[in-house]
Amino acid sequence: MSYFYKIEMICMLALVGWLQSCAGGSEQERTTVVGEWKISHQAQVEAMSAEERQFYDNLSDDKKEEIREATQIEYYFHADGRFEKIHKNRTDTGKWQLSADRKLLTITYDDGKALKLVVKKLTNEQLRVGTDYGMRRTDIVLEPY
Repeated sequence: MSYFYKIEMICMLALVGWLQSCAGGSEQERTTVVGEWKISHQAQVEAMSAEERQFYDNLSDDKKEEIREATQIEYYFHADGRFEKIHKNRTDTGKWQLSADRKLLTITYDDGKALKLVVKKLTNEQLRVGTDYGMRRTDIVLEPY
C-alpha cells in the first residue's frame, strides 16, 4: 500500500470517526441542529483503530497538519431549513429537516442528492450522526463552531 494511499485512507477514516459518549449528565440535550458546527478532529483521532492510531502517531507534524486541514469542514444549519457545508473553497448547499422525534436528519442537496442520517447524539456540545443505528466508529461527530 503506498504512503499516499495510507494518508488518504486515514483522512477518510478520520473524517467519519466517532468519539465514545462522555460519561455523566452535564451535557444539555438540544431540540434542533440549528447552528454552526465543525468536524471534531479530536474525536476522529480517538476513533482510530490501534493500527490507524499507530500509523497516525508516527506521521510528521506536517502530515498531521495536512490531515487536520483536510477534515476542516464547517456545517451551517439555518433556522429556515437551509444547509451549507463548507470545505476549503467549496460550498455545498441544500435543505435540512429534522424528524419530529429528533432521530433522523435528512439533508437534501441542491443537486437533488438526499442523505438520511440517524441522530445518535444531539447536545449543546456534540452532534453525532451516522447511517445506521447504534454507536459506530463511522459516525460523523460535530462540535459547535
